[in-house]
Amino acid sequence: MNVTSRELEKDYKIIPADKNNNIVTNIISDELKLDKDSKNISEDKNNNILENKNNNIPENKNNNIPEDKNNNKNNNILEDKNNNILENKNNNDTEDKNIVTNIISDRAFPNFPNELSFIVLSHLNQQNRIKLSRVSKAFRNLTYESILWREAIIYNTRGFGDNALQILKDVRYLDARASKLDDGFIRKLVSRSPGKSLRVLDLSVNEITDKAMVEIGHNCQNLQKLYLEGCRNLTEVQPLRFLSPHLTTLILSHCSELSDESIEELFKYLGPNLINLDLDGCHRITNYGIYKISEHLNNLKYLAIDGQGIEDNSLLEIFKKCRFLNLFSMSFCDVLTDNSLEGIIRYLTPNLRFLRLRKGSEFTEEGFNRFFHGLSLRNHSFYSLDMSECLNITESNLNQMSHSKLRWLNLDWCWKLKEESLYRILTLYPELQEIMMTGCNEITCERLLDMKFPKLKVLNLLSCRNVESDIIKKICELNKGLYIIGYYGEVYKDGIQIGYNEEIYIEREEIELMVGGREKRWGILNIGNWLRFYRGYSI
Repeated sequence: MNVTSRELEKDYKIIPADKNNNIVTNIISDELKLDKDSKNISEDKNNNILENKNNNIPENKNNNIPEDKNNNKNNNILEDKNNNILENKNNNDTEDKNIVTNIISDRAFPNFPNELSFIVLSHLNQQNRIKLSRVSKAFRNLTYESILWREAIIYNTRGFGDNALQILKDVRYLDARASKLDDGFIRKLVSRSPGKSLRVLDLSVNEITDKAMVEIGHNCQNLQKLYLEGCRNLTEVQPLRFLSPHLTTLILSHCSELSDESIEELFKYLGPNLINLDLDGCHRITNYGIYKISEHLNNLKYLAIDGQGIEDNSLLEIFKKCRFLNLFSMSFCDVLTDNSLEGIIRYLTPNLRFLRLRKGSEFTEEGFNRFFHGLSLRNHSFYSLDMSECLNITESNLNQMSHSKLRWLNLDWCWKLKEESLYRILTLYPELQEIMMTGCNEITCERLLDMKFPKLKVLNLLSCRNVESDIIKKICELNKGLYIIGYYGEVYKDGIQIGYNEEIYIEREEIELMVGGREKRWGILNIGNWLRFYRGYSI
């Protein structure tokens, strides 16, 4: 880039040469359109270099600047008052034609082979790579190599042009969650190279329609995991049947317009390959749809359904035929009876470690007794158990429980549980790390004042009106590192209030989950979030 000395003084800060007479100037670098600050110009405080469009001029051993090919002596090197080296561009243009000469390697790491440079940069996340691209043209060219963009996040699609698509030509893991993309962008993305290389695609919470499903089905045939959570405009997903050879994970939770007809044909094609399916919030799926799941998807390991209107017989077909289930979640069990509890015990396999049966208002105390007694006879222990809003669970049921490996327990709004219940839970389950007891008004926690719980991390007492804050503080003082959520959502740790549950996260857990990235899916969850049921199970 050629600029006159007057333009240089006007637009850029002149930086003196260093002690070795190396040329120092500023670099103006372009920026990837994925970045939100596409017009920012990064300025290096330590010897940035202005680069012209022509070839860089090497420095000889004596640090002299060589003449041009014709030995034109008119291209003399002049030094201004600030020791910047100015070059006369032309004999006839003597006034205001001095330019800053750029002397810089065309490689970001001149002494490193490209392979080693890529290894170094691969340890940077996307945001840091984009920042690095502003340092110089050499760094920009290096950081924009597609090999470094196998994983990418799109925050928004504004200004997303062909250059960005070229950079993503080899992308395998693409997170475009809540990025405001539409069908047109999906068509542009998957109809080119990225469509063929994609393995994991997250389009959750976007205003896409059935047209996008057609584009994905025809162009992303190597796709293994597809996340469409909260895409409420979807009514037809049958075009995804073309993904059948490789698709193992399909997340359709809260796609509320999907029905039995929408999924029936799809499940026939996906068949034995699909192992993770989420239909939570899809309230139009009926008993017929549940039967079709049990008929065609026998290799499922993860299944979450909404449950509205689902009856005992169709549910038990799932446990009878899907023998590899590790996780089963049902958000509304209000139609189920004790027959379901007995059937789960009958068809129980050692694989099932995560069980969520929420809102089981028709389950009886006697039914729970038989259920927990059956688990004890089989020496079966869950990792996560959610029985929230099952109103008939009582203290006698807890006496039947024997879950030595239980880590997470949700008993929110189980109103019949009393003070002794919490005490027994904490003594019976030595490995328990988190317990949710929102709205259990018979609890006071006085029995816990002199007890230590070395493994317990979170005790949720939200809306427990008989638990005094002074008691909570004393329990926290005795159990260092324990988080307790009080009546209003205030969080106590080490005897003092540290904030509210929506803004508090378990120490070091943030780092742990960041290592897993989007494969952890649920991300970093604040304490007291019911989605922590899924921690320990990655899809």
